[in-house]
Amino acid sequence: MRQFFTLCLFFSFTTTFFAQNNLPIGNTIRQDDPPQSYPPTVSKGVFLGNIPALRDLKQLTTPPKQAPGKLAQKRNYFFANKQNNPDPLPKNGDPLAKNNARDREDGEEIIPGLNFDGIRDGAVTPPDPTGDIGKNHYVQMTNANGGSWLQVWDKLTGQSVLGPLLSSTIWNQVNSGSIGDPIVQYDQDAQRWLIMELQGFFTNELLIAISDNSDPTGSWKAYRFQTLGFGDYPKLYVWPNAYFITVNEISNGNHCSGYALERSALLAGEQTFDLYRFEMPNYLAIAYQPATGADWEGGPPPPAGSPGYIFRVYDDGWDGGQDHLQIWKVDVDWDNPAQSSLTGPDQLFPTPFETRVCFSGLFDCIEQPDPGAPRITSLENIIMYRAPYRNFGTYESVVFNHVTDVSDQVGDGGDAAVRWYELRKQGGGDWQIYQEGTYAPDLVTNRFMGTICTDEAGNIALGYSGASEFLNPGLYITGRRPNDPLGDMPLEEYTLVAGGQSHQGDNRWGDYSNMSVDPENGRTFWFTGEYQPQGAPWGTRIGSFRLQIDTYDIKPHALISPATSALLGNGEQVKVKFYNAGLVNVSGFSASIYFQGNFVATENVPVTIQPTEYLDYTFATTLDLPVVGKDYHIRIITHWQPDQFVRNDTLDAVVQKLTSNDVAAVGRYNLPGLVCGSETDFGIIIRNASGLPMHSANVHWRINAQPFNIYNWTGNLAAGERDTIDLHATGIVNGLNNMRIFTSLPNGVQDERTSNDSLPPFKFTGNLDGTYLTAQAETDFGVLNWELRNLANILLSSGELSAGQTLTQICSDDNTCYKVILKSSTFSWQGHFRLYNIFGDVILEAFSANQEPQEFNICTPIRLPVDVGALALIAPVSSQNLTAAEPIKMSFRNFGLTNQSGLELAYRLNGGAWNTEVYPGVVAASATIEHTFASTEDLSVMGGIYNFELSATKTGDQQPNNDTVNVTVRNRPLRELEITNVRPIQACIDPSSVL
Repeated sequence: MRQFFTLCLFFSFTTTFFAQNNLPIGNTIRQDDPPQSYPPTVSKGVFLGNIPALRDLKQLTTPPKQAPGKLAQKRNYFFANKQNNPDPLPKNGDPLAKNNARDREDGEEIIPGLNFDGIRDGAVTPPDPTGDIGKNHYVQMTNANGGSWLQVWDKLTGQSVLGPLLSSTIWNQVNSGSIGDPIVQYDQDAQRWLIMELQGFFTNELLIAISDNSDPTGSWKAYRFQTLGFGDYPKLYVWPNAYFITVNEISNGNHCSGYALERSALLAGEQTFDLYRFEMPNYLAIAYQPATGADWEGGPPPPAGSPGYIFRVYDDGWDGGQDHLQIWKVDVDWDNPAQSSLTGPDQLFPTPFETRVCFSGLFDCIEQPDPGAPRITSLENIIMYRAPYRNFGTYESVVFNHVTDVSDQVGDGGDAAVRWYELRKQGGGDWQIYQEGTYAPDLVTNRFMGTICTDEAGNIALGYSGASEFLNPGLYITGRRPNDPLGDMPLEEYTLVAGGQSHQGDNRWGDYSNMSVDPENGRTFWFTGEYQPQGAPWGTRIGSFRLQIDTYDIKPHALISPATSALLGNGEQVKVKFYNAGLVNVSGFSASIYFQGNFVATENVPVTIQPTEYLDYTFATTLDLPVVGKDYHIRIITHWQPDQFVRNDTLDAVVQKLTSNDVAAVGRYNLPGLVCGSETDFGIIIRNASGLPMHSANVHWRINAQPFNIYNWTGNLAAGERDTIDLHATGIVNGLNNMRIFTSLPNGVQDERTSNDSLPPFKFTGNLDGTYLTAQAETDFGVLNWELRNLANILLSSGELSAGQTLTQICSDDNTCYKVILKSSTFSWQGHFRLYNIFGDVILEAFSANQEPQEFNICTPIRLPVDVGALALIAPVSSQNLTAAEPIKMSFRNFGLTNQSGLELAYRLNGGAWNTEVYPGVVAASATIEHTFASTEDLSVMGGIYNFELSATKTGDQQPNNDTVNVTVRNRPLRELEITNVRPIQACIDPSSVL
């Protein structure tokens, strides 16, 4: 049923696209074709749901299991380019390649900051590392063995504050899954995080989640939209009126496609958002040509009405003509699709280049020191992700890069370097190449997989992978300042992390990396990419740095006091840590305090601060912060006439007076939507929401109208810490039940904030008939996740089965139909899954699963009031050395709806007389009982075959056809030889021999 639904959905979607798009799939462009405008196709994306705070979720962090001896490799939709032009330019290597002369001034040129290892996963390749810097955090994602990994670090300390966790932690909350190719972006204008992944191999869908604020460990909103084909190599770009996405779209070939998503609707959490699809015509000679978009890096927005921009590169070696850069303009009008269009290409003609640096295939490119190691890929035919955009007021700027061959060799093979560009646009003019360069300070090291970015002062940083037959793959950085000679990257190459060995096994490398700038200070670069450590398939690195310290720079670094606390009151001192970020002494500066948006005071700071030193200064002015739960906004601004970098002169802080006694009900767990029986175990999660330790609290709960139960919790929770309380609920009734939960009396006193004391009422269904499904799985590898949903798609229960968890019971109702969802939280699962109804009948089987959910419809049988039957022979079982006095043990079940007594249990051997006993107790509805007979049986004959017939019944049994079960037991020989085949052979014999 699921497969049919997906097929119908895809068919209708593609029909819509073909009907609306005047550009047929597979349209091509020659390098000299004039610009044209193409209308978009129109569709909708959907809101999937709200994601609770990630820090509060159960984080899926266990590395997924993998098929033995296999390394998961991301599918390859890349294809090598044809070289149809036998006489391309340049002739004698890249004309811009040269030793970039160093122009060192006083002080270091690249000022390193943090430098630490990112995510690793030894079970998948390539990593596709992506990361961005936000207000307070750095977030990185990589491919996982199924989905992606996500981790969050504090940007000041480099300490991990979340993860690494699997992205399924997020998508499982909205009943979805993913397969990787992740992108993470920080929208600095909205102060929101975005992550994007492919949903599945066969769904043609992309998933996007947007954080609710600047804290990536908090809550998110999830969305999904469908693409025309499989959206390989998806890349995301921020623009004021849209989120743009480019893909290498697979639909009867590769297509250079783009999507515009309605940014305002996504940020507002609307249930649907508009979606426009654009397609750029393919080059004739090239199969794989994804484009790269302009990405608003920060600072002032583009001028009002500016289109989005998409860039491509063209190499004359592919199909003749002239090397050039293509610029496509994307005009989006969300109120009128007819006013929206993709227009281009405009062409810019840089110094000739050759992108071909590989050998026999697209991935066979970069040599390594180990002669047995593969050559690794350089992604030779695309502009690398991203093209960061800045508006400097008098001009607009965008930078990007691609790989180029700096050797004299034409065609296959060569030496890789990074060709980079800065385009500028002034007023209503067109984009022009302001500067271009090829970074190749030597012709020994291959430099590739580049990423480039501009800070708010106009400094440009370039990060890349470096490797050669003498150098293991590592990560490196260079850059330029605004006054350096155009086209040069003169800053001394900086090693972020050196490679520890050659990359082994496969030749996939990186696929992308990212350089970005801290949105808070506009000057600190952050770089992440893949490198090759010792003893691991691959590693990733994260580093921060600045280019050339300003000579004069003073800034407020941190607000020391007042700090968020329960002890705040009136007359609080203001203490600030100042930092000399320049190269010379700072003296004679002043600082101002603003409180709740109002100016308070300016004071002179009569101290000299040495370069790189901090100063703690206490103002004479005090502040009043008496109100519990109120946010107080404090701003500190430094004033110093020589200061060359005024952007970092302002420090904003929010301080809150916390409660002293505040217990919050955070959530519940282990309480499904359907409960079998009149009682169940469950849990309640509480949190100390105050600013002081909590040692006791009361937790109240009840089912329906029963009196509230009170649990007197005791413990020791610091501010913000949580505890889970295991409880037992009784009084569940058949049908709808309602549970209410609230907390009270933290530390035995009145709660100072009651708004967080209660959880919303939880409704669930009770089933007193005790009907269960039994799920059993024999697992070869992986983890199988299951869900039981009603036909209205409401989740009733869920769980997982693996090698360590093979059997589980699932509560259900009689004579009811359900949806069963099977999927793997790992890359894949293989084994044998069976779902049994209460009669022991198999109603569902499965042998494999991946991250794409499989949906099955099942129905439970009708049960009668009086119905019992035999289930299985527990003992004896077929084995060696069975004895002359084997005890007989069977299991039976009350299939009926009512409790039963006086059950007649019997067995007979090899068709002989029945041995009958009456079970002495009461058997509850749905209960399974084991019973051992008083008599024994002689099963001692070696090789003997013994046929048992088991029976369980009672007077008035309404379903006698399930009363009996037949079982065969063998007394196996110590050694057993079976002749399975006899074939004649020729033999040499003595003819005189007589047998």
